Amino acid sequence: DLQAGKAVAERIRREIEKTEFLKGDGLKLKITVSIGVAVFPDHASAKDEIIEAADHAMYAAKSESRNRVFVAEIPKERGHV
Repeated sequence: DLQAGKAVAERIRREIEKTEFLKGDGLKLKITVSIGVAVFPDHASAKDEIIEAADHAMYAAKSESRNRVFVAEIPKERGHV
């Protein structure tokens, strides 16, 4: 469900944010990630549509501020606002 998907995505985002990559090589690289979340049947009814909805949500997160979890918009044609 959506709440579980958001929770998992946020946990992944936090873990990546606090990890120092290539620490063993003396680099201590810090990176962040933006994650888009979409669920069946709210955001789409087919696998490729779910992926597309999550992809659009990820790009919306990146354009808004980065390093965040963003939920896909529910399509108006699905009867939701």
